[in-house]
Amino acid sequence: MFFLVVGGLWLRPALAQPGADAPPASSAGQVDLQFLQVGVGNGVRPGEWFGLRIQATDRATKAREVVVRLALPDADGDPALYQRIVTLNPGVKQAVWLYARLPFSAAPQFPLRVDVFEALDGVDASAPGRVGGLLGSAVYRLQRVVHPATGLLPIVGRPRVGLDYYGVRWMGNDFAPTGHESTELVDGLRVADLPDRWLGLAPYGVIVWSGSGPGEEPSDLAEPQASALREWVQRGGHLVVVLPAAGQLWTNAGNPVLDLVPKVTVERRDGVPLEPLRRLLTAGRQPLPERAILQVLEPAPGARPDEASRVMADPDGKALVTRRLVGNGAVTLVGFDLTNRTLLGVNGVQPDVFWHRVLGRRGKLHSQEDLNRMANPRDGQNRQYFDRREARYYDLDVPALVNKKGRAAVGVLLALVVFVGYWLAAGPLGFAALRARKWTHHAWVAFVGACGVFTLAAWGGAGLLRPRTVEGQHVTILDHVYGQPLQRARVWASLLLPSYGLTPVDIERESDERLHNALASFDAPGEGGGGAAFTDARAYVVNSGRPDGAVYPTRSTVKTVQADWAGGPRWKMPLPQGGADAALRLTTVTDPATRSTRHVVRGTLTHQLPAALTSVEVIVVRDQRPLSAGATELLLFTADAFTLTQPWEPGKPLSLDEVTGPRPNLGDTSLLRWVSRLTGGISRAEREQEVAGRASPDALQRLRAITFFPLFEPPNTGQLGAESPLLARRRLTHGYDLGRWFTQPCVIIQGWMGEREGDGPCPVPITVGGEPVAMSGRTLVRWIYPLPESPPRVELAGPDEPTPAPAPGQTGAGSGAGSGEGGGT
Repeated sequence: MFFLVVGGLWLRPALAQPGADAPPASSAGQVDLQFLQVGVGNGVRPGEWFGLRIQATDRATKAREVVVRLALPDADGDPALYQRIVTLNPGVKQAVWLYARLPFSAAPQFPLRVDVFEALDGVDASAPGRVGGLLGSAVYRLQRVVHPATGLLPIVGRPRVGLDYYGVRWMGNDFAPTGHESTELVDGLRVADLPDRWLGLAPYGVIVWSGSGPGEEPSDLAEPQASALREWVQRGGHLVVVLPAAGQLWTNAGNPVLDLVPKVTVERRDGVPLEPLRRLLTAGRQPLPERAILQVLEPAPGARPDEASRVMADPDGKALVTRRLVGNGAVTLVGFDLTNRTLLGVNGVQPDVFWHRVLGRRGKLHSQEDLNRMANPRDGQNRQYFDRREARYYDLDVPALVNKKGRAAVGVLLALVVFVGYWLAAGPLGFAALRARKWTHHAWVAFVGACGVFTLAAWGGAGLLRPRTVEGQHVTILDHVYGQPLQRARVWASLLLPSYGLTPVDIERESDERLHNALASFDAPGEGGGGAAFTDARAYVVNSGRPDGAVYPTRSTVKTVQADWAGGPRWKMPLPQGGADAALRLTTVTDPATRSTRHVVRGTLTHQLPAALTSVEVIVVRDQRPLSAGATELLLFTADAFTLTQPWEPGKPLSLDEVTGPRPNLGDTSLLRWVSRLTGGISRAEREQEVAGRASPDALQRLRAITFFPLFEPPNTGQLGAESPLLARRRLTHGYDLGRWFTQPCVIIQGWMGEREGDGPCPVPITVGGEPVAMSGRTLVRWIYPLPESPPRVELAGPDEPTPAPAPGQTGAGSGAGSGEGGGT
């Protein structure tokens, strides 16, 4: 019947079975394959790009080019063939990296099949050209799959340098017992484990480099690995280097990533007592080394503030932790010898005292033994409940915000109307009309006529609704650091592709060929390649080394993609006004009404963005809190937040003196209180929204809150009420918080473009068939202006001073409000 014909034009659910017909783990062939590494540290997180390193050994008698392919299903059920072309030499074991986006459906035992084909003349890694015969194949089934909401922290080298507490969990839960996002430490990495493209590092927001042994030096980096690390930093990665006690090579001319390292002069000091620096390292009473090695990292003469700025310093003001800004990322050098055995283990460096100030995090951390005592107290303290939490995903609404359902809804309504009309005409109403005229003997003729009329109506309606032009709807996060030559963005977009067959979709390439942007089919969490799948699955090729486009199979429907882009500034972001030397300055003024002291940012900004920004927020990070006796504050910086009541139009001056200065009814501007309001007012009834495929009313507020994700208020695990404590989670925006920026003075301005109507342009140049796509949607614009350095003041501490250790029963929520609010006013 006609409605069956029309229904056949639409998607129907089908469960993808990736690798269901996969061959054995290895198969005989001319090329032997061995899996060396799956992800950095042999762990992968669904929904992310990952690197797969294999070893290929050719049995041929002469060198030849081959095509190495990894096949994974995309959201439409079409196999994406991620491939690279390499030259194999006879009998030589050659390592090959492949990069692909892992679908959310991936779980342990998910198969990864790699095939090697003979490369024919003219074959291209980006084109679906013909390949020769199959030379070898192998299948690896995933062993270690990390929860999509879990953070990852790779460590190059064996020493964990005091980071252990970040990885502590409770009863196998996949979240932090006294915080939110759990962190899985991936330690013991060597330089050989690092990929040759930034895509292999994409899942990681921070990499800590603590090793200095053989295979762990920066000089061991091959040129492709150095380029990959450089691009990862430029795109927002934070590389933290703990300098070895002796023989450091990071500031030497032979370092292939010397251009990333802060411009400092390194002064090694031996026999330094660490007791005066206790407040930088720990809040406990344990004795610290009396003769330690310390390396002072003072900015070199002539170094610009963005090339070297102090994050921590000793009481004399000498830099002990120094940072360099690189694009949207940073490289931080640590002068403490954190590999010292006295500073390791339970009685060593406390990450919530030291590392929170480097990484930009919040919340009290505990050892496994402390958690056990808190859950089963014997000293009269309140019991803590670590496993009763209510999850709330702050990037849950992205798929619904980009979902183009308008035409589909009209099509379904048309089909319903036509079917009801057909049923009435060919059924009771038609028969009643025939009986009234005594024409019942013509019932079959009338039935056939009704079928023909309504079939034509269905086909005609389908033809009118069929799309004829390319359309796009997007949600984008765009970042730019003032003074840096690079912007970065992540785009989720639904592209309505009206043609049948094959359609090229690409990110327009940058003039800098060293940048490797990435475009991939996007599957929402919960779908993972097994949601709405076409029955006529067709394979397409993706250049694994430069996956900035593909020729997708199209069926006059929507293709949803995710783009990770970096390049020269596409949009004209805010600029200080007042000439070439114009700058923003942080000053102190007295409020005449209250006679209280306030910090005010002096300066005026204008922007030339394509449209106005709405819901604009101005955050001023003043400095880190002073390091005083007994300081165990959970919010280790002072900051204020201000919200503009009117849109910020292009070309309109924004006086930060007026925004941040004293005025009537200003109230409490502390960032802590502001973040609590931002996150506390978000609806908890999100499961129903996810099932219905609708964006929640506070969808854009959720995405704004991602900026402050590591700073969310820790849960109160000591009380049981009607509602379980909040568990904040994310799956699509790892690496897109701005936590690091709260460890140094800066001004952050963020706002929406196209917030209300969803009609804002997209900053990333995506083309279809070589032509730019005029997309509409929403862009969260985030602009960061670094202010002059202001490391925290160190107040001298002595071994006999009564420094209170944190109580084992104290949790994050217990002291979060008091400590943070005091620092934010």
